[in-house]
Amino acid sequence: MKAEPADLDTVSLVHDYNYIDLVRRECEIGLGLLSTGDSVICEESYSIALSAAGGVLKAVDAVVGGKAKNAFCAVRPPGHHASRKRGM
Repeated sequence: MKAEPADLDTVSLVHDYNYIDLVRRECEIGLGLLSTGDSVICEESYSIALSAAGGVLKAVDAVVGGKAKNAFCAVRPPGHHASRKRGM
């Protein structure tokens, strides 16, 4: 199964849209550290985080939908301890 990036409406259930956009912009300009917390980032961090979230969602859908008996998602994107509006 190939993971597709999570859509922003789904991600916004956990993170504020302004924070999501801040992360996107700071990754795009190549910052090495997120301005809201101690999360190391790179230009690919935003897309990696969306792909990680999308992969988890796909795994959950497969289990709930009966297509898989169980799932294990070994994902740990930058900022995985983040709150709704800031990195940690």
